Amino acid sequence: MTRLQDRVVVITGGGSGVGKASAGLFLKHGAKVVIAGRDASKLSKAKEELLADVSSSQGTGITDRLRCVPTDVTKPQDCQY
Repeated sequence: MTRLQDRVVVITGGGSGVGKASAGLFLKHGAKVVIAGRDASKLSKAKEELLADVSSSQGTGITDRLRCVPTDVTKPQDCQY
């Protein structure tokens, strides 16, 4: 499915739970996804799991569409680009 191809989705709290599940769904629909959260190791683990899950159904190329950004959205300095 490519309903969301070339769209970018940013998910805070993407390391687990609803955020991680949402990231997987957006990836399956072709979006580029950024998952953000405070715990870098949790984000890394979530990325590995998402890549394994989605690549099994979509093949290669998925790694270019998923990024992790360790950040705390309650801190303005973490949210500046």
